[in-house]
Amino acid sequence: MVTKQELKQALLDLGVSKGMTLEVHSSLSSFGNLEGGAMTLIDTLKELVTEEGSIFMPAQWPMKRNV
Repeated sequence: MVTKQELKQALLDLGVSKGMTLEVHSSLSSFGNLEGGAMTLIDTLKELVTEEGSIFMPAQWPMKRNV
């Protein structure tokens, strides 16, 4: 289980900081079993970047095809 504190430290080690503009494009499963799931990731990014920065997260879903 990856805790919020472990995630936060890993993001800090990668250089994520206050005021940054980030584009986050990842599969949640790539984080392993993240305590709290997607909301933990989003909350942690918001805490680190603060309101002085921006976070962009593309959303994609399978298109329904009429065949």
